[in-house]
Amino acid sequence: MEFLIYLIGIFSIAVFSTNASSCPTRSNVITFDDIKHSARASREVYKDDKAVIGATIRKTPYKIVRVFEEELFEKGEGIRVAIADHGNTRMIIFRGTDGLTQLLREGASVLKGQHEINYGQNRVQVLKFFWSAFELVYRYTLPYIQDPKRKYIITGHSLGGALASMMAIKGAVYHKSLLANPQSSLITFGQPRVGDAAYAKLHDQMVPTYRKIRVVFMSDPVTKLPPYVAGYRHHSRAVYLGRGLFSFWGKKRSLVEQEIQDEIADPDFEDNVDSADNGYIEPRSKRFFFPKNYYMQVCEKGEAKSCVVHLNSIAPNLLHHAMLFYSNALESSSLKFWTIKSERKSSWEDAFIASCHGE
Repeated sequence: MEFLIYLIGIFSIAVFSTNASSCPTRSNVITFDDIKHSARASREVYKDDKAVIGATIRKTPYKIVRVFEEELFEKGEGIRVAIADHGNTRMIIFRGTDGLTQLLREGASVLKGQHEINYGQNRVQVLKFFWSAFELVYRYTLPYIQDPKRKYIITGHSLGGALASMMAIKGAVYHKSLLANPQSSLITFGQPRVGDAAYAKLHDQMVPTYRKIRVVFMSDPVTKLPPYVAGYRHHSRAVYLGRGLFSFWGKKRSLVEQEIQDEIADPDFEDNVDSADNGYIEPRSKRFFFPKNYYMQVCEKGEAKSCVVHLNSIAPNLLHHAMLFYSNALESSSLKFWTIKSERKSSWEDAFIASCHGE
């Protein structure tokens, strides 16, 4: 049986890697709705009263059909996976870091070593902490990824993004139905580096680089962990989600103040602050508000350091890791879209497709 799995892995790598560089079209591109819905789902899965069977994920058409949980370490630090359906699309949502204690453990776990995985003839290393978490919940997903005609969206935030990354490559090698539909995709937010250079390279061979995105919001420090100097690498495709630091230049002060007041008065923003997703949001009185001026830029393959590091994102800011910042930016009416060559497009879909064609 092990030899059969080995052969399947070799065959899958040979077949899937040949298609890894194909560009998306209007019929199979990762849509902006897919990204927004994934962000909302990755945010709602943290909430015990929202991540329940039968619940409709807020601001999406997706309905949760199953929820699985396993305890990672001590009580209160569990791993959660939710399965949500809408028509022929199924979303697999991994819950990420639940609190600062677990976040710090993710950083400290670098010292606990790596775990070696064999995909056919390919040996890769991933962070042992991530692999242990993935093994806890992976088996629960298997009955829900068997239909090759379905469109699957694999998503998660923080640790959940790392688990989603491993789910995608595991599916590409051993469960081909997961990515059989050309509209299926991997969409993560605040994802840390999962493994070594071999893992990142194999991931890009197995999961086409334009069928996956890992969104980075401004100076989210978790996206820079585990450290590059320790041998860890990101796979593709980074998408930088930023906010113009100097968007108010050339405007009258009264207009700037009005923009700030508009942001504070946004009903959804109030709800976001009150809900305090993930425990990372400071009290309202201690926060400084910027005018809304968000943009998304498609980045080059791999680490994409030149794309995700900007003047206003050099200093790490743990607040930028909060899932609500990701979802708020994606739902902003001011959001602009830029290609890999910094050309502005009228839609996310146009920017993503054009980037693949070198624009």
